[in-house]
Amino acid sequence: MLRKLKQSRYWAPISWVYRNSGLKARVYSRSLTPPVPSHPLGELLQQLNSDAPLRSPSATSFTLPEGVSSGPMPQRDQDMLIDLLTRLNPETIFEFGTNWGVTTSYFVENTNAKIWTLDICREMFGHDLTGELTMVLSNKETGLAYRQLKASEGRVTQVFRDSLKLDWTETEYPATFDLILVDACHAYDFVKSDTEKALSKLRPGGLLLWHDFYPTVDMWPDVFTYVSEFAKTHSGVLNIKGTALAAWVKPH
Repeated sequence: MLRKLKQSRYWAPISWVYRNSGLKARVYSRSLTPPVPSHPLGELLQQLNSDAPLRSPSATSFTLPEGVSSGPMPQRDQDMLIDLLTRLNPETIFEFGTNWGVTTSYFVENTNAKIWTLDICREMFGHDLTGELTMVLSNKETGLAYRQLKASEGRVTQVFRDSLKLDWTETEYPATFDLILVDACHAYDFVKSDTEKALSKLRPGGLLLWHDFYPTVDMWPDVFTYVSEFAKTHSGVLNIKGTALAAWVKPH
């Protein structure tokens, strides 16, 4: 019966709905042994061997254009990220996915780190394609939030690059990064490629974060699928409880 269905003209739309509705990810999640567990922040801090007390986070002060929200990261996730930053105080950070630069601004205000942040911009594409790039900002819009902060001067390097084509040897990057955030394109191939690139530059004991990992698979199923696959071959992956952040500490 299934073979006949796959050969029929109805298979293509059925397959598309199955893959893109999140149903495939839900079915897949049931086969995971074990699934990515959700733990409080304390569990992650134990892996990081960090007993540093929480410092008061720095207030951010930037103004986005009228009608623009503070970015796709919910407040609870922003608060958790700031909590992590104020405890760990990394010296080098790489961010896949700049957008307005709101998350980058939290890196600037809550660490003394050197920061590299990567994204594409509309100017990288032909004018005939710009109408399709609804989530892509212009060169001037990208990173607008952090560029309003004086503290970002000399500390943030903006990289305009398709992350699939990122080459660590094409410019001067540090030997390793203390923290890498994967939060660019959420399609499976991009999450996989960004993660694999991150692995080669993350220092032993460094922290890898993925945003938009939802344990209930109610959003961004490709992120869930890849991170869950990664967890099957890399022990210690966890979801920070109450957030859409997944985390992994690279072994020493």
